[in-house]
Amino acid sequence: MRYSVVIGAVNGKFSEMFAKLATLHAKQNFAFAIIAGDLCANIGTAADADREELAKLLRGDITVPLSTYFALGGQSLPVEVVDILEKNEGELCPNLSVFGRKASIKTSDGFRIVAVGGAHAGSGDQVVPQYAAYYTDSDAQAVGKGLTNADIVVTSDWPAHIRDGGKSQYTVASPAETESIADLCTSLKPRYHFSASEAFYEREPFFHNGPTPRSVTRFISLAPYGNSAKQKWIYAFSLEPSADAPQNLPPGCTASPLTSIKKRLVEAGFDQEAANLNYPKFVKGFKDMEEIEEGNYFKVTIWSEALRKEMVMPLDGDFRFDLQFGRRVLGKLLGLEQRTHWKDCAQTVGEETADAEVFKEVFKKFDFGLEGEEEL
Repeated sequence: MRYSVVIGAVNGKFSEMFAKLATLHAKQNFAFAIIAGDLCANIGTAADADREELAKLLRGDITVPLSTYFALGGQSLPVEVVDILEKNEGELCPNLSVFGRKASIKTSDGFRIVAVGGAHAGSGDQVVPQYAAYYTDSDAQAVGKGLTNADIVVTSDWPAHIRDGGKSQYTVASPAETESIADLCTSLKPRYHFSASEAFYEREPFFHNGPTPRSVTRFISLAPYGNSAKQKWIYAFSLEPSADAPQNLPPGCTASPLTSIKKRLVEAGFDQEAANLNYPKFVKGFKDMEEIEEGNYFKVTIWSEALRKEMVMPLDGDFRFDLQFGRRVLGKLLGLEQRTHWKDCAQTVGEETADAEVFKEVFKKFDFGLEGEEEL
């Protein structure tokens, strides 16, 4: 199985970076390369040396050693680059092509790659030039339309909540995170999701909701080439095109951080269901809750590492409370109303065993009973 390679922002250092890539390619024979960050130097701060580097690339004085795709980063491309891309249908020079603001391509090796480039520009439906360095929520939705999966997703922005539930640390200013990119990753369930940032970040792999075997995504963001901190700017990976989901979850795998129900939505869901059934209203003030909890009540706790919220419904002795109330609300929020009643949740032995293994792996970091076993 051949390796491919992904690279962070190049920022106009074409001669150095492509020379290093050529050396690696001669040894490894990569299938293709992806530049996930900005290809060119910032046009607002570019020096004469940067402009000369770009001119050398466009004249063909710099060799691109293998088929390479570059993403639209967070900054605009030089005018001369855009002109060439428009004339040559996205090819800048031999072996170097752009994904564009939004793209879905299939490589000659059969890999499905979906890309959304540029900075987030909101939810509008405005007409955006093909190589403009920004995208809308509509772009992120449209690029995945009709697709149920992808081998690789490449985005300039990170998916919202991508660091939730993970142990990996990111040590510099947070990159932009957007909900529409999170929705795209959830929809396509790629095996790799690549991005670029000021520092290297690799999240623990995470599995997506669905029947077993579950699709697993690895999110990796590369540091810029030549960064002073010497953080990882290049990453090699191997894939089989359109391979099935793994039978066993990889070590350290977590549940997807992208599909957690938002706290305000949970709160609104319980409030609305209570109103629909003419139940007592939830009380959310701490002092009032203390008094209510001296009697009969139904309590909801909405928790994350960043926030804890509680709401309590007071119940008098004569009130007939449906014990399926909480389950029904969560079923609606999760789109699983058909499984509201426990009898509708029957699984085969194989499904139960697979779910138990997933739970044990996710719960492992909270299981203090394993500490003694590790020491032994």
